[in-house]
Amino acid sequence: MVITQCKESPVVQEKMRHSGKSERFRKAFNKNEFDSTLSFTFKVDWEQETKGYSEELETVYYEYLIEPENVNGGETGIKQGRQNKTIYKLIAVEKSGQPEFYVLKLYG
Repeated sequence: MVITQCKESPVVQEKMRHSGKSERFRKAFNKNEFDSTLSFTFKVDWEQETKGYSEELETVYYEYLIEPENVNGGETGIKQGRQNKTIYKLIAVEKSGQPEFYVLKLYG
């Protein structure tokens, strides 16, 4: 699932360094499930996380940066220009004790 346009809602965020949650999410994350969603080879930066609460999702979430792997010489599928840069983030939540993942696409 890709979340592209969410209505604005108050979000409380807290930057963290590698919590126990990030290790749990890293182990549960199946990169192959997102091959059809993301058109480029990527890795998730599990070391830097942002914890927040979303009223829209009605839960605490953890946010991780998705980094393209083939930046030097390969086509990433990510548009970058002076006024336009696309950023992807992995949103991880726990529903009924099980990790769920979403991709957030941001335009900057």
